[in-house]
Order: sequence, then structure tokens, then C-alpha cells
Amino acid sequence: MERGKTAIVLGAGASYCYNNGSNKSGIPTQENILNSMSNSIKIKASNSTNAPNFTSTYGMVHSFPLTEYIKQLFHINSGEDNVLDYWEILQENGFNLESLYNHLEKNVETNLLYDLQAIIATNVLTPTGDRNENDVCKYHEIIAEEIEPTDYIIDFNWDTVMSDALLYKCPFWYPSTGFGLELFPLMHIKKKSYLLNSYVQLFHIHGSAFIVKQEGKESYLYNGPKSYNNFTGMKLIQDELQRSPTDEEMKKLELGWIYFKGKWFHPVFIPPSKEKKEYSSVYYNRIKANIHANLPDTKQIIIIGYSFPDADIDYLHSVFVDGVINPDTKVMIVNPSNDQEDFQNRVLKVFPNLRYKIDFSNKDFKEFIEKVKSN
Repeated sequence: MERGKTAIVLGAGASYCYNNGSNKSGIPTQENILNSMSNSIKIKASNSTNAPNFTSTYGMVHSFPLTEYIKQLFHINSGEDNVLDYWEILQENGFNLESLYNHLEKNVETNLLYDLQAIIATNVLTPTGDRNENDVCKYHEIIAEEIEPTDYIIDFNWDTVMSDALLYKCPFWYPSTGFGLELFPLMHIKKKSYLLNSYVQLFHIHGSAFIVKQEGKESYLYNGPKSYNNFTGMKLIQDELQRSPTDEEMKKLELGWIYFKGKWFHPVFIPPSKEKKEYSSVYYNRIKANIHANLPDTKQIIIIGYSFPDADIDYLHSVFVDGVINPDTKVMIVNPSNDQEDFQNRVLKVFPNLRYKIDFSNKDFKEFIEKVKSN
């Protein structure tokens, strides 16, 4: 990568390009996140009462209460041959993942929101499997190998793709200090579990499926590869308390909570919400403050796979503050929409003072990363 402090910003398009060189590819889109609730166990509307919540190793896959709510909301008949296709149903009614979340946030109990959050987290964890070294995305691996000390990454995604690449491939990054806050690394890779300073930072600005916060306290854990899943939690409770988990404890495990040394930790998760209540959290404000502290001496910003939706423009101004960014900073956009005028205009709204320093010449993430490697 070019000399000078660099910020790499990762949007959903970067994770969707996940590829480890085998048969695994693609962190899921909104469509297959929603459809996984039904397709994973082929639930029919006529017999969904016989299909309660379904949990895999990675967490909740299907929520019976959420299915029932969607059926009632959109007046879905329970005909015997009517297989639920959530995405198709939502699209027909003018909804997507964000608008469904916002509707639930305004109109129903928070329990359904927790179910939807857990389903999203499960879906973004599933493609990376056991998160072994050979599961690392080959494109993110190049980023991890080429990144230099003092560079940093702003990741809008909830998945483990970038953190796993840094864990295995970047000698400057340690999870205990590499997320913009100090946390305890729950992991088996001893050489990366030490409390050492990271010279590269990974800021998960929307939280993640693998950083968890202690209930009621500002104490955090990093759930490393092969370290903890919901079945681990069941065993820990049985071993420590000499009993089976209660229904309430089972629900927490189902939602991706971690039981560790007698304390409960829940995922740090900034959901697709218009209300943005979580933006008042200590976690979010610490991450944003870290970004602001780095912007003045940042020489270039590389933004990969982010769509710059109109609804996010004001929010992005609060992250990439005009008065904080160095006016000589170069911006490179890597996105398939780079040729589209409306897309370019949305980018210019976020960086109005840098309009003559924005490069739209790279449209393909994979090709761009290969060029980085060859240089």
C-alpha cells in the first residue's frame, strides 16, 4: 500500500467477496439472511407450529415467534404448500432487512429484535466455519499482509473475515488491544493472546458477532477461533453450577451470549436501526473517538464495498468529520457503482472538501487487491 498513514474502510461488498480458495465464499446478503430462517429447515407455513427456535453451533437460525409475527403482519395464509420465503414476502410488501428491523423496533417487544439480531450474527459467522487459518479470505489476507504500522481499518461489518486475517497474517496486530479498546482475548492461539500493543487497529464501528460486553459493565471479551459456542456455555454452567441451564440461561446462549467465570457477556451489536439508540453506547463513542484521533494525520482513505446510502450521509459526516480530516487526504473508492453519477454524488456529499482528491478508477475489489499484491 502507498506510504503514509492509511485508513481502509470495509463495507458489505468486501465481506460478500469472502473467498478462502475452497468451496466457501460470500458472507450472506440481506436476502439469504432472511431466507435462512425458513430454508435451513424447510419450514412450511402450515406446520410451523411444530418448528420452534432452531439453533446451530453458531447460534440462532430460526425464530418461531418471529416467523409467527411475520405471518400475521403480512396476512400469510397457512396453506399446506405455502413455503415461507421471507425475502420474497418482505419485498412484495416494500420491506428489506433494515425496514423490518425498524418496524419491529417501533411496534413489538424487544424479544423479537434480539431474535433477529441473533439470526443476523449466526449468518455472518457460519460461512467462516471454525475460523482456522485455512479459512482466511485470500483477499483480506493480502490486506493483512500489506498493511503497515499506524494504518487502521474501519469495518462496518459484523463478521470475522478481517479480524481472522489480521489474527493469522498480520504481525503488528493483537486482539487484546487491536480493536480500539482493551479486552480479554478468549482464544487458544497463545502467541496472539498476550496483552501487547497493536500497531494496527481494527475498528468495528457497528460492533460484531465476536466482541462481547459484560452485562452491566464496560468489560469486553474477544471470542477467538474455536474458543466458545453456545454448547460450550451449556457445559460451563453444568460444570460450574452442577445443574442444567435454566430457560433464561438457555435463551441467552441461543442469542449468542457468553457465560465466562460466573459472568454473562452479550454481543456488541449496532443493528440496522433508524432509531440508532446504540449510538449512545460507550463502545460506539470510544470507537468513533479513536477514528477522529487518527483522521488528522491520515494520508489516504480506501473505501471498499460501501454503498453510501442517502439515509447514512448525515451519520457518515459524524464519522468522517470535515474539520478533522486533513484537506490533503486522498480518497480511493473501490465499488462496482463507481461509474454511476448518483453514486459519485453520494460520495461527494460525504467528502465535500476532498472532491478533487477522490479516485473512482477501481471498480472491482478482487482486482484491486491483486494489484496491491503485485506492487
